[in-house]
Formats: sequence, C-alpha cells, structure tokens
Amino acid sequence: MPSLKKTLTDLGLEYVDLYLIHWPMGFKEDDGLFPKDDEGKSAPSDVDYVDTWKGMEEAYKLGLAKNIGISNFNHEQIDRILANSTVKPTVNQV
Repeated sequence: MPSLKKTLTDLGLEYVDLYLIHWPMGFKEDDGLFPKDDEGKSAPSDVDYVDTWKGMEEAYKLGLAKNIGISNFNHEQIDRILANSTVKPTVNQV
C-alpha cells in the first residue's frame, strides 16, 4: 500500500487500472531498489507473497487499483494465492 500510494501521488492519479505483483518474492525493504547482502548476492525480503497479496486486495477494495494480478508465478504459487484470497487475480501475466 505505501508504494502504491506514493506512485499515485507521484503520477497525480487517484487509481491505476492494473496493479501486479511482478515476482512471487521481494527484496529486502528500505535498502534500495535491488539490495545485496554482504556477499554481493540479492537480499530477499522476509515478507510472504500471500501477505503482499492481502495488501493488493486492500488496494482493490479501496479503489486504488481497478484490477489486481500476478506475474511470473508458477501453478503452486497461484493455487496458494487462490486458497488464501478473497479477491482472485484478474490477470496472470506470462
């Protein structure tokens, strides 16, 4: 939600037509766009993508995103989203 709200403010918009989770994983928060660990490898986030999806549902319910979806998820990850959601993804970008 914080990222979407910042994007909407930056763009001067009240909502986006489509908001996607691009990957079923994220990077460590508050450490730049592509944070690295001490060994120079990507530093993943501890946030579960199902929790991220719940934020996407909130954005949808508040009207900040007219449609929400996923990208680069495999069928097990999609099944997990469906089993733990109240709003189904509108889009599965492949």
